Amino acid sequence: QTALGAIYEATNGDEWLNNENWNNGGDPCDRDFLWYGLNCNLLVTPNTIVYLDLDSNGLSGTIPTEIALLTELRGLEAGGNDLSGTIPSEIGKFSELQVLTLHDNSLTGPIPSELGMLENAWFIRLNNNSFSSTVPDVLGDLSSLFYLYLHENEITGEIVCDDVGSQVMLITADCAGNNP
Repeated sequence: QTALGAIYEATNGDEWLNNENWNNGGDPCDRDFLWYGLNCNLLVTPNTIVYLDLDSNGLSGTIPTEIALLTELRGLEAGGNDLSGTIPSEIGKFSELQVLTLHDNSLTGPIPSELGMLENAWFIRLNNNSFSSTVPDVLGDLSSLFYLYLHENEITGEIVCDDVGSQVMLITADCAGNNP
């Protein structure tokens, strides 16, 4: 619960549109009091959080480094909020992560190269933020990646999404609206 508490505090959980059961101190995977936006694997003991969906829920603030404590996470969706700051490098510790959506926020800084460690990721959506620098080459090593959305950022340099996906089977890659 350390990770969930840190997420709640760092993103102003009291102001979320829906924070049902988040501050009750109970088990986040309790079937009777499941916390809003969480999906748990109830087939293992202890139960593990496998999906966190807080899209368009009024989050503001930063993504805490403690999020990496959710080691079994397969999906992290927090798009359409007002998150700021950078994506913590600890994001690379999500060895099981398949879906990452942080679009339509106010995130800044470079896109972390640690995203290249998300070997099971098939969907990454980081569009409509203020990311700068260049697209990390390591994203081209993600052999499971099918969808990559980086458009409408402040990414500089030569951006050729096809090059990012030259070694993978990208179905959609969108890097438009950046600063070449």
